[in-house]
Amino acid sequence: MADWYRSLKGYKYATNKAMTCRVVDFPMIEHEFFMGCNAGTVLLVRPHYAWDGPSGPTWDRKTNMEPSLYHDVICQAIREGLLDKKWRKYADELFHQHLLKAGMKPWIAWCYYKVVRAYSRIKGM
Repeated sequence: MADWYRSLKGYKYATNKAMTCRVVDFPMIEHEFFMGCNAGTVLLVRPHYAWDGPSGPTWDRKTNMEPSLYHDVICQAIREGLLDKKWRKYADELFHQHLLKAGMKPWIAWCYYKVVRAYSRIKGM
């Protein structure tokens, strides 16, 4: 397990430290556990943010943990009304980019991306 997150009882994981992700033209949002900041170029996830890791029929691996964190944060912001639903596609694309950055094989990352896109269409996001 990486040093930036830990396992939880009752929920899957929580961040041990602040995590940041470069974003493009991201709205300035504020939440107890995350925020968009630095003129829309950084997504900050604060320590102790809890998330369920990668969803679906998959294993939690080093190549999908951090991408799932950022994806879950943006999806939570959408569910809570902090972001418009149009940001779901951006969340899915960011997820795909971070899968590749983490070293996932491109064809596997593409499959993950297609699954999250299909799920977002089913959920109407």
